Amino acid sequence: MRPFVAGSALSLLVALPLTAQFEGTVVVNLTPGDKHAAEMTYYIKNNQLASSVLIASGQMSGQTMRMLYDIPNGKISLLMPMAMGGAKGMKMDIDLRAQAGAHHATEVKPLGTSQTIAGRHCEDLQIILDGKPSSKVCVSNELGAFAMANMNAAGRGASAPDWAAAFGSRPMFPLKVVGADGKVIMEATAVHAGPVQPEMFTVPDGYMDMSGMMNGMGRGPTKP
Repeated sequence: MRPFVAGSALSLLVALPLTAQFEGTVVVNLTPGDKHAAEMTYYIKNNQLASSVLIASGQMSGQTMRMLYDIPNGKISLLMPMAMGGAKGMKMDIDLRAQAGAHHATEVKPLGTSQTIAGRHCEDLQIILDGKPSSKVCVSNELGAFAMANMNAAGRGASAPDWAAAFGSRPMFPLKVVGADGKVIMEATAVHAGPVQPEMFTVPDGYMDMSGMMNGMGRGPTKP
């Protein structure tokens, strides 16, 4: 797993599946070729989604951070394995709905072409913002929901990029995203179908809820 470097500019995006029933993992490279390049592993079980990333710097260097995505309710739970007090780690909930309204007028235009990425077929789409071509994405409708946490904007600053918001509630899992400048933002490197353990989608016992950290207080560790 390629590490996440604190300070890298990772975007947050969400797409909700309708009928996809995939179970397995998807590995993606984020900002490949950039000095802040990282690798994330996604865990998918029907309509459940979680992801993990190896932290490369700071107090949690060498440890794995996990994100749980409650897409129907517009929330992400960020799980940080940093012990403090009697807690084994910290949990912080991010409410995506509180960040709504920052998007431009967005539409999706099929390009009529397709690719095979990480062994999966995907359709090429052009994202148009305010009438101007923006990112190009290649999406699969077989993998279900997708989300990515912006580590620089966790909490009140989190927002969904316009190209992801354009998907609405359709089952569009991007396997490749190319920015308006032609640089690859994200690309899948492996898709593996297979069982995923249920605990990947739950908060471990003993994690302190720090969702109120903006107010300088947590809620104590979760009970076994």
